[in-house]
Amino acid sequence: ITFIEPNTAVAGRGRMLLTVHGLGFVVGAKVFFGDVSIGGTVTAPDLATATIPSDLLAAPGTFSVRIVNPAPSG
Repeated sequence: ITFIEPNTAVAGRGRMLLTVHGLGFVVGAKVFFGDVSIGGTVTAPDLATATIPSDLLAAPGTFSVRIVNPAPSG
């Protein structure tokens, strides 16, 4: 991950679309907000989006964001 947009949020404001920029994302990758998978859609090898549900944004804090590509099939 090179950067995320937005990189801040207001606690209690509701769900939020997260855009993740980076390299090597593949179809089927999952976006994690903290330790919770929030799904995600890879639109290009360097771009993915996911919606952070409002319950994960209810309280203030600092949270990690990561993407996990699926295991190779075969």
